[in-house]
Amino acid sequence: MVKPSSAATGTCWSRANHSSEQLMRLLHECCSGCAYCVMVCPQNALMTDGWAYLLSERCTDCNLCYYACPNRCFVPDTKPYSPRRNVAQSYDVLVIGAGIGGLMTAAALACRGHCVAVFEQLGFPGGRYTELSYRGAAVTTAAWTSLGPKSHIGRFLAELGIDQNPEGGGLRYISLHDIGLREQYAIRFPDGRHYSSLQQMLPSEVYRAWMRAVARGRRGAPEDVSAHDYVASFCPNTDLLAVVDAIAITASGVSSRSMPAHEFIQIVLDSAAAGTDFAMPAGGV
Repeated sequence: MVKPSSAATGTCWSRANHSSEQLMRLLHECCSGCAYCVMVCPQNALMTDGWAYLLSERCTDCNLCYYACPNRCFVPDTKPYSPRRNVAQSYDVLVIGAGIGGLMTAAALACRGHCVAVFEQLGFPGGRYTELSYRGAAVTTAAWTSLGPKSHIGRFLAELGIDQNPEGGGLRYISLHDIGLREQYAIRFPDGRHYSSLQQMLPSEVYRAWMRAVARGRRGAPEDVSAHDYVASFCPNTDLLAVVDAIAITASGVSSRSMPAHEFIQIVLDSAAAGTDFAMPAGGV
């Protein structure tokens, strides 16, 4: 795996080491609102109101945000140091990207005896299927998927034997059912409205239209239509479309206007199949 420079491991420099008053530039037009930068900044120089913004007077140019950002929003005042790459002369397979897909592929190939190298541009592996430490809490990087024993990933890990620890016991998962929750998510709007479920939020006729969209999609949602346009064709309710957009962004990091309808419907079906068995490993990912 390609590692970031020493600056990305926590080394911070004082403002006195720089002649420029503006140490780091933030390209707002590139920001997706993921807030990875906010969580990794050791000086609280980054805040968010839905999109990140920089408090330049606090910035020490440590470059942690530069390596954590998946959208190349940050432009340092000096070119980051290029680390020495700890790589061999040759590999059987090169995997580009250490997200869940890349890591699962690399693990399967390695188990089959192949020599594999995984390359990642960010300062941490796992992509949207991991956690960042923030003020004493483990905060998910936002991929919304069940990691329990009944999930696709859980079954894959079992096939690789990763569900067994050295003492012989399996991984311990904590499900929604275990902690007394009935829903995978709640809905809160900026105006203060709060709902415990989609069914509670929507009028009955709108909820029926939503269920028709899911049922039709189960038989085959179009690949050339966005999730937004697909759901809107059944019911153009603005609150429903806002939730569809939030689900798409949380699950895959793209808006509902960019996500294909068939991919969105699969997310909905997978979530419904998990139900209250939706789980995470005890202690985090």
